[in-house]
Amino acid sequence: MKKIIFLGNREETLNLLYLFFDVSLVVTNNQSRVHKNLKKKILIINSKNKKKIFKILTKSKAEIIVSAGFPFLIPEYVLKKFKININCHPGKLPEYKGFKSIDYAYSNKDVKFYSTIHHMNEKIDCGKKILDLNFNAKNLDLHQIKQIYFSFFEPYTLFLALKKIKLI
Repeated sequence: MKKIIFLGNREETLNLLYLFFDVSLVVTNNQSRVHKNLKKKILIINSKNKKKIFKILTKSKAEIIVSAGFPFLIPEYVLKKFKININCHPGKLPEYKGFKSIDYAYSNKDVKFYSTIHHMNEKIDCGKKILDLNFNAKNLDLHQIKQIYFSFFEPYTLFLALKKIKLI
């Protein structure tokens, strides 16, 4: 099994990765429920220790990083260490970059909600797109949209993207 590092706070997406990879390290934040049930190595990141954790990442033997809900921009020197850098973004790119993209799409009365899987680079949500999918959320409220997105849609989109780039 290929070793990967998971960065973020989206438990369902992490659970998908456990099916296909050796998740050698999880980096998340204190507000995340990801760390509550883990038995593997986990690091809790915050604004004070992020430089130290990024340095730890550069020493990893893993070849792949997958990010889903990671609250910090990953420096280029960290990204260059890994052969594959993947981000799971809950919005249509480039229209909805950054944090709260589902909320922005909802406030704009969008009917289609997107999951975009892309390679990471030193800019926020600007890497080469691997795959994006959308679902029709007509007549759904914001809570229902987020429930569908985070519990099923993002992991499913990531699964298809990993198949597309032949990692699974």
